[in-house]
Amino acid sequence: MQKIWNDLVSILSSIALVDYILYIAVIILIILVVSLFYIMKMESEAKEEAEEGVSMNDELDLKTIAETIDENPKPLVDMTAYENEQEQKAIISYDELLEKTGQLKLNYEDEKMVDDEIPVKKINVTQMDIGDITSEIKEPPTEHAFFSSYEKEEAFLSVLKQMNELLNG
Repeated sequence: MQKIWNDLVSILSSIALVDYILYIAVIILIILVVSLFYIMKMESEAKEEAEEGVSMNDELDLKTIAETIDENPKPLVDMTAYENEQEQKAIISYDELLEKTGQLKLNYEDEKMVDDEIPVKKINVTQMDIGDITSEIKEPPTEHAFFSSYEKEEAFLSVLKQMNELLNG
């Protein structure tokens, strides 16, 4: 091991300072050439995408997109004979279902203010309003349902406030 170390030291000491500078310059030149090729490749891909109408630098204007979607009619779906038959026999059609979306209203049994800042509302799970239809549920769901009490919510909120104070303080 000592012999290898001595040989390595003798080789490095025999090289002049100018040779070290030359080796470093060659390595930097190689890195620059590779970077140049990479940049040229990325620019050519960007030009191809711009020719196809897709630009990587364009910002999305959500308002324009929403207006375009609203202006264009919904595409017609080609339904098979079986799907047409099922749509005719359905209790509520797909179109009626789409019309009813967004009309769900929650009824609250109780509302309580926690620390005079956060309203906590208890949902009435036995009655839901969907548009013009009011449905009564005979039994509230007990299986696979979790309803937390006000005390647990208050404890959770107080822990959150303490954590916020620690982070801000």
